[in-house]
Order: sequence, then C-alpha cells, then structure tokens
Amino acid sequence: MIEGLLIIVLAVFLNMTLGAIIAIWIKNMIVVDLFWVTGPMICVWLLVGQAPGPSLAATVVGIMVTMWALRLGIFLLVTRVLKGKQDKRYTKIEEQWTGK
Repeated sequence: MIEGLLIIVLAVFLNMTLGAIIAIWIKNMIVVDLFWVTGPMICVWLLVGQAPGPSLAATVVGIMVTMWALRLGIFLLVTRVLKGKQDKRYTKIEEQWTGK
C-alpha cells in the first residue's frame, strides 16, 4: 500500500514539475492548469492499476474521471492556452514573488 502511494506521489510530482518547466519555458503560467487537470486522472488510473483484481466499478470511475479531465483540459487548452491569455492569479503571484 505504501509503495503504491509513493508511486502516485512521485507521478503527480513529476507531472507538476513538467508543467512548471513548460510554463516557465513558454512564459505563460496558465499552462499549469492543464497539468492540474491531469493529476486526478493519473491518480485514479494508478489506483485502478493497483487493485487486486479487475473491478468494473473502479474502471467506470477511471473512465468518468478521464472524461472530466479531458473535457476540462481541452476547454482550458482551446479557450486559454492556445489564445495566449494570461491568468490574473498567476500574474499577481509573479509580481509578488521575491525569490528565485
């Protein structure tokens, strides 16, 4: 059980690190929202994969979470990222940031 949780934590950490690197590279932090959306999807499929046997209920939940993540992710991609919009929340954080 602990190993499974560590795998999930590592996968989400790597996902968000990749999101941060891409956001810094393209100089638009809104792309981080796309990686936040994929976090629950990664978690649910890692949990489904760790189940002791095939479970219809777990698979259905995985599909539902994936559909939600894809819907929200595509919406954010089309309406924000591809249009190059800047998010006021991230802009405010960047203005107040004093560290490196």
